[in-house]
Amino acid sequence: MNLSVRKLALLLGPAAALLLAACGPSPRSRASATLDDVESYINVRPDSALAVLQKIDTTMLHSSRLRAHYYLLRCIALDKTYVDDGSFRKEMEWAADWFSTHGRPDSRTKAYFYLADQQKDAGEYAEASVNFTRAQEMAEAQENWFLSGMASRNLSDIYFHGYDFSQSLEYARKSVTAFKKNGSNAHVLYARMQLATAYFNNSLLKECIDLCDSLRAEATEANNPGVLADVLSTMATAFIERTPPQYDSTLCLLDRFSVLFPLTAQKHAIYAWALCLKGDYESAIQEIHVAYGAANNIEDSLRVHIQAARIAEKIGDIEQYAILQREIVTASNALVRNSILHSVDRLQVHYLWEQEYKLKQIMQHNQFVVAVIILIVCLLLGFLLVLARMRKTRLKEKIRANEELSSKLSLYGTTVEETLDFGFDVLNKLSDAYYHPNTAREDVFRRIMKDYISEVAARERLGDAIEQNINIIHDDVITKLRKEIPSLKEKDIKLFSLYLFGFSYKAISEFFPEFSSVNSTYSRMSRLRKAIAESKSDHAGFFLSFFDNRPTYSGTNVQKN
Repeated sequence: MNLSVRKLALLLGPAAALLLAACGPSPRSRASATLDDVESYINVRPDSALAVLQKIDTTMLHSSRLRAHYYLLRCIALDKTYVDDGSFRKEMEWAADWFSTHGRPDSRTKAYFYLADQQKDAGEYAEASVNFTRAQEMAEAQENWFLSGMASRNLSDIYFHGYDFSQSLEYARKSVTAFKKNGSNAHVLYARMQLATAYFNNSLLKECIDLCDSLRAEATEANNPGVLADVLSTMATAFIERTPPQYDSTLCLLDRFSVLFPLTAQKHAIYAWALCLKGDYESAIQEIHVAYGAANNIEDSLRVHIQAARIAEKIGDIEQYAILQREIVTASNALVRNSILHSVDRLQVHYLWEQEYKLKQIMQHNQFVVAVIILIVCLLLGFLLVLARMRKTRLKEKIRANEELSSKLSLYGTTVEETLDFGFDVLNKLSDAYYHPNTAREDVFRRIMKDYISEVAARERLGDAIEQNINIIHDDVITKLRKEIPSLKEKDIKLFSLYLFGFSYKAISEFFPEFSSVNSTYSRMSRLRKAIAESKSDHAGFFLSFFDNRPTYSGTNVQKN
């Protein structure tokens, strides 16, 4: 009897174990529960969340929903633990694609935001700007002001590093507005500091100083030394760049900054320039040597070169000034080449938007076709496998073609538009005139070109651009003229810059009607020459030399008088 009971127990034992295992939670259920648990604490304990996510066996994530959820959570954990290498962007591209058609609006917004974050870390700035813009618009529509503010802040940062300061300022303002609506005081503080920097980069020094003055008190009250240090640094730089420069304020602010953090190369250079303006030349030279020692890259060296050149010019060291000018040109060229890698190519962004729209249409069409095929020929499994393989091959080829075209587009930029815009516009107008039905073509040409001349003359920054170029080419001649002969009127200085740029008197009177006629332009030029000759300027001979031997620039398409 006992023997038969033992045999029965041996037979039933494994069966009972299998039954218990079958009744327990499945691997898919355990993975789903783990992901839900991680999502509940990922914002407060991202390190722990990342450790748990790294231990999950991804082969158990059989469904697309679980895999997309896992990718999103892991990307969030990587971002919050400052793992910024962009190595997870391919997984996030897949997850964002899944969420775009299956996810909830809030999950879709997060997917685009964190995909953009990975693309930014990987140096794909055009793609990142597209997805940050999409996330910002979606978050704003959902009144998710935190994500809207974060997306705007990242866009401001992308455009700042690409030297597109006007766009950077626009998104900095949007970031401040969004964080104020979100009610996050800490993020508002950081966003307003970014806005102050954007004001400075756009030469809005008064707005920058006013905002920094307010932020200094707020950062002190919030006990935030990082923001306080940024405020002191930005404010000190703004004071020294004002007209006239307030070097005492700059020195005081940088002294306070050094209590919080060591001075960087740029700040040492600014400190040196402030000392020079104060008249302490010996200390300024010592400080500029310290700045060179603290420089770690080309950008640091360029900023030190600029201040060192100012000091050399101030103390009259012409030989050192010339050497530094050459160094500035070399460093600037290197920096421009590097900045191209960080710039957002508008043409490429437009292309990506267009390609995405076309790809979405293709995918929607394909989904419809697949659904019909599944309903009609669900038994033809072999045919569907062949079709799937063909579709995968076509998609790979399309992606490869897109990547090749994107790489070609990156070689060009807005310079293509800038180069062709003027030429196409002129050719268009001249062609219209040539084929005008009116037989009096000369009158038509005259009218069209007169309108075009008026349009060019009305451009707001034309005069500033001409003056800047003349200063670069001719050793700051316009700046020196303003400084040494302050009695000259602004119209006289403008006339002199146009004259140096190579415009004839006839062209000046046509492009700039305030000079009224060729005779009045000639007379005003004669009076200007006399005023310079009678001035006590140290550079009077230098100024007068341009009247006798004026340069001609082929790019301006004008000739000597």
